[in-house]
Amino acid sequence: MKFPKEQESLAFRLSFLAAPSLKLQRHDRILVIAGQSGTPTWAAFTAIVIRHEPGSLLLFASLQYESRLKDVVRLELLFSPLTSITGIAGVIETIGFLPPFHYAEITHADLKAEDESLEKMLSITINDTTGDFSRYTVSFRFEGIDEANLSPFEKQNVLFQLEFSYAGEKIRVVLDAQTGFEGSFLCRKVSVRMSSALV
Repeated sequence: MKFPKEQESLAFRLSFLAAPSLKLQRHDRILVIAGQSGTPTWAAFTAIVIRHEPGSLLLFASLQYESRLKDVVRLELLFSPLTSITGIAGVIETIGFLPPFHYAEITHADLKAEDESLEKMLSITINDTTGDFSRYTVSFRFEGIDEANLSPFEKQNVLFQLEFSYAGEKIRVVLDAQTGFEGSFLCRKVSVRMSSALV
């Protein structure tokens, strides 16, 4: 599973004397905390693990935090897609990484009860005609929906990003939209499949 060359070239290597207690793997989204709390040196920002090697991590993070990496005091795991999204390995193998789905369009959304249980299930289909996966459609299925706060599905529904994080034993999903369908919810399980967009 390879990251795009431009993402590899912008990565930062974080070296450490003692191995972090976190068991990290490629594509994990982490919170990096640097500096001393309550001082101008403090910063907290997210990064993606590109490579985990003995004594170091190769991270993809915003360039604005490059100088803060020398003062890292703690790492926290926000989300591990390979661990928590069934089927995501196939998407990553095809595209090279887990895309944030910037400016991708949600072409279908369906929220309904699962079988005879009271649990709700949401399915969405995402298509990106100009981005990283323009030749494919990506379909997510979220099971055990709870605390849902979702807007109506509109004629046009364009994502700004799709974000995952842990909330106790559940997964928090945020659909941040540029226009149309958006919101957040907790769920028990996430699965995904990719298919060719060519007819």
